[in-house]
Amino acid sequence: IVMLRNEVCECRASGVFLRLSAQGLIAENNIHSNGEAGLDIRKGANPIILCNKIHSGLRSGVVVLGNGKGSVRSNLIYNNKEAGVYILFSGNPVVSGNRIFQGQAAGVAINENGRGLITENVIRENQWGGVDIRRGGDPILRNNYICYGYSDGVVVGERGRGLIEGNHVYCNKGCGVWVMSSSLPQLLGNYIVHNCMYGLAVFCRKDPDNIEAREGSWAGQEGIGGDIANGERRGVEGEAREGQENFNEEGELFAWESDLDSEDERHSARRSISVALMEGNCVSYNGAVGLYVKSSEALNVLANLMNRNCGPGIAVLQSAQLTRLVTNCIVENGRGGITVEKDCRVELRGNGIYENSGHGVRFSGTGQIAENDVVGNCGYGIQVSASTDIKVVRNRVQPAQGCGIALLGPVKGVVHDNILFQGHPENKKPLLHMDAGNESCVLRNNSILRPNN
Repeated sequence: IVMLRNEVCECRASGVFLRLSAQGLIAENNIHSNGEAGLDIRKGANPIILCNKIHSGLRSGVVVLGNGKGSVRSNLIYNNKEAGVYILFSGNPVVSGNRIFQGQAAGVAINENGRGLITENVIRENQWGGVDIRRGGDPILRNNYICYGYSDGVVVGERGRGLIEGNHVYCNKGCGVWVMSSSLPQLLGNYIVHNCMYGLAVFCRKDPDNIEAREGSWAGQEGIGGDIANGERRGVEGEAREGQENFNEEGELFAWESDLDSEDERHSARRSISVALMEGNCVSYNGAVGLYVKSSEALNVLANLMNRNCGPGIAVLQSAQLTRLVTNCIVENGRGGITVEKDCRVELRGNGIYENSGHGVRFSGTGQIAENDVVGNCGYGIQVSASTDIKVVRNRVQPAQGCGIALLGPVKGVVHDNILFQGHPENKKPLLHMDAGNESCVLRNNSILRPNN
């Protein structure tokens, strides 16, 4: 079909419904005020959806499902009551160059094993997450501008996956990126800046009725996130947030199992990972913690910049499995560099932790602090307390004001082969301090260097 410059409005069901391998060009139409989706693409349909206005629908703007494909390009998709673009049940479109804005739910939602390439779109001013991925959703989300949303920029919910790469996520009223720890995304090379709450937050899987996540009242918030974290969560944890479209229109019963072929298995194997990965992101100028971790799963955080966030650069409040923080640059954050709470399993290796307003590292968990540069922080360089098993080895530490390395209270572990440099000449605190009576910690071969004049 070639469908040009029509007005399709006030239908009781979908405005345009494509199925059974339908193809063609649908361009420059005004599709609005329909009872179901503006466009519904399914059953192998593969149209080109180009330069349309898709708006004011009572459900989603575009729905792609049941092995539907298609190219959704350069459209204005706005003011729909549900997701601007909703991909599920192995839908696999290319969604590129669209403006998706002012929706009353998510901008783009990928759910129930939906896939798709979502690239170079402007997704802004939506009421819920700019992009919402969950329950087997596994898209490629690349080079989008996700901004000015009334909740979070990107939400990766329960069992969400996906490659999230090169996006600009900024000026959202919630978090930049919210990840549930039961999900396995890869976040690579994104700019996550100027969001009102956490830049990047990884949370445990929570019961949908748990209001703790909805209202922002997380444990430790007073000391870390500040008052700015008290804003209302807009249904981030809710199940089936987009509702259910009328997928059985016209009384037809669709047998989804017949649509789900081995392509699913090939797709999931293409980027198989077993640990969520955050690498090469810039997380700066956010209103609370740069990276907030309260997770029950393993997490790898590699080579990110955490810069000038209002809270600490990184705060790990819960980490039942190992959280690895490796070769990150954590600089000039408002309340310290890295905070690790009691009973967390964390490895800090090869990080640069510079000129933060509090301690460089405040550590109460188990694990190791190895080969980091901790320089110019306003509090202690490395403060360890209440730790039951810690190794502090081969770090270079130069505090601005406090101790270089301080072991407070009963700390069990070893501290060896660190180099401590004298900071400000008026700083009278010892570079290496251990509380009297601590017999469980071994100090050896640490070097203390002072200037000659």
